[in-house]
Amino acid sequence: MKRPAVFLDRDGVINKYPGDFKYVTSAGEFHLLKGAAEAVRSLKEAGFAVFVASNQAGVSKGIFSRKALDEITALMLRELEARGAFIDGVYYCTHLQEDGCPCRKPRSGMIEQAVRDSSASGVEIDTAGSFFVGDSIIDVQTGRQAGLTTVLVFSGREKEENRLFWKTSPHYTVRGVAEAAGLILELKKRGEAKGAKKKVVIVYASTGAGHRKAAEALFNYLTRHYPQCEVLKVDILRMSSAWFRYAYTYGYVLLIKYVPFLWSFIFTLTALRRPLLPAAVDPLRLLNRAATAGFRAYLLRESPWAVINTHFLCSEISAQMKQKGVIGSRIFTVITDFGVHPLWKAEGTDLYFAASEHTRAELFSLGVPPERVSVTGIPVAEEFIDYGTRRCPGGRPKGEFTILVATGSFGIGPFERIIRSLFRDVRIIVVCAGNRRLYSRLKAKNYPGVKVVGLIDNMFDVMAEADLIITKPGGLTISESLIMEVVPVFIMAIPGQEEENARFIDRSQAGFYLRGIDGLRGLVLRLKNDKKEITRLQNNIRQIKKINVLKDICDAVCQSSPGIAG
Repeated sequence: MKRPAVFLDRDGVINKYPGDFKYVTSAGEFHLLKGAAEAVRSLKEAGFAVFVASNQAGVSKGIFSRKALDEITALMLRELEARGAFIDGVYYCTHLQEDGCPCRKPRSGMIEQAVRDSSASGVEIDTAGSFFVGDSIIDVQTGRQAGLTTVLVFSGREKEENRLFWKTSPHYTVRGVAEAAGLILELKKRGEAKGAKKKVVIVYASTGAGHRKAAEALFNYLTRHYPQCEVLKVDILRMSSAWFRYAYTYGYVLLIKYVPFLWSFIFTLTALRRPLLPAAVDPLRLLNRAATAGFRAYLLRESPWAVINTHFLCSEISAQMKQKGVIGSRIFTVITDFGVHPLWKAEGTDLYFAASEHTRAELFSLGVPPERVSVTGIPVAEEFIDYGTRRCPGGRPKGEFTILVATGSFGIGPFERIIRSLFRDVRIIVVCAGNRRLYSRLKAKNYPGVKVVGLIDNMFDVMAEADLIITKPGGLTISESLIMEVVPVFIMAIPGQEEENARFIDRSQAGFYLRGIDGLRGLVLRLKNDKKEITRLQNNIRQIKKINVLKDICDAVCQSSPGIAG
């Protein structure tokens, strides 16, 4: 049977607070607070394990020695034990904030180490029923990120009159540790510990549909299958400055629609300059940080146990906050393309989820350690996976070769010319997405054998009818088609990331990158008449598709432990 625990900060909770930016530097300066021993004793009698978890950076600063810290600890334990109060373990982090230690609060490394040590001794800790009692908002962040119920005491650093300025709210506030113990015992009796669920925040940027769809797929899967998690989904641009949101969203669309060569130049330039500039003077990083103040405040307020990013901007900001010790969350980055632009690399990231072995190799080339990369694929809606596991063709007429023409979220491409050249030879389904003009024109022309749909939310049903998909090579679209074993044909690509996606599929002999519509009709007719070629392509698809992508990512997130991210 698991045992609940109470984690106590030391200064301001167990002993007299030495003052802001001050330390207890010797045993002579240690003074046990009234009621502290009785609080520990009552918690132990009620069946709780009791641990102390405290930052003590004064050792690294040279203010006092490790020997002095050990003497203070020995005195604390003697005074508590003399009153019948026994501590199960004492954990300190003596590193500086800039050292990036996974144990330094607000990271939860000390809590996790205590849980591991207790388990090794034969006592499993029930973190869902456990508490963190501290005297600062950093303690609150630590407890929340570890999935504990948090109790803030006003006997140390934090004061009740500062409540309006708190960046993270505790579950409860009390005057001191004795009152905290009474509250915890009452909550245990009523079964009302609030830290039962681990908070996971999934962050995307609403620029293009792929990043949002990946976030939605993970959100839905976690919500359905991981009841131990409280899952939130947010758009970083909705929490950014209005000018930045407008420039990021509409600037990208305008560039790829009207001046793709300029987008190609920007893509290449940012790839070249990233390794040359340190983060402290990188103008792009400084701009991103200034524009995303709302998102940074949100992460501080929520103090999630884990952050999953499906866009490089989200990854950069959250990983930077962790690197600076502002948050202690586990940081995960889902690469939503098969190539990797250097913008995806962010110091402070715990684990990257890569689309393929090729993606993994590119991350290695950027200096990401091998242990920080997991090849999982790109997340897609669970319905695609359900179809993909049985590959049931649904309503497809028996023996009729069907192609799916998908315009993508921007509706760019010579799709009417494609339909005119093919509708007499094959059955066609056209998904116009947000391109209303194309939808109206095709509906009006009423081509025989051509099914036209607009913006839909059941692409998996439509794709289940197809043998071939003609589309642009977005990472999510490719992942969907691979899982459904529908052969992709790319006739155009956004310069940069989509070109790399198309080249990867072409090299893997799992599809075709034509770079235009010349030769498209001949290719389609050849595939229509050559079942062996389709079978060969589908066999190659099976070598690179990742049918367990959602489970693999969510398992890795929920079973993770904090590390020194790099």
